[in-house]
Amino acid sequence: MKILDLKTKLTQILQQALGASLGPDYQHIDPLLQPATRPEFGDFQANVAMSLAKSLQTNPFDLANKIVAAVGEQEYIQA
Repeated sequence: MKILDLKTKLTQILQQALGASLGPDYQHIDPLLQPATRPEFGDFQANVAMSLAKSLQTNPFDLANKIVAAVGEQEYIQA
C-alpha cells in the first residue's frame, strides 16, 4: 500500500472513531495525522485530541483514550 493510500485509510478510520466516540458532528474533523515525531512510537501520530480537548473542556489524554477505544481492532493500527 502506498503511503498516501495508507494515510487516507488511517484518516478514515480515525474519523469513524471520532464520530463513534464524540458523536456524528465530529466524524468529519481532520484527525491531524502526520508522520510520528518519535519513530519508537510508530509511523504516524494523530494530534486531534490535543486540538479538541480545550473546546470540549476535557483532558487530552482522556480524550485520546476514548478515541483509541473507539478505533478498536484495525488491520492498519496497533495501539
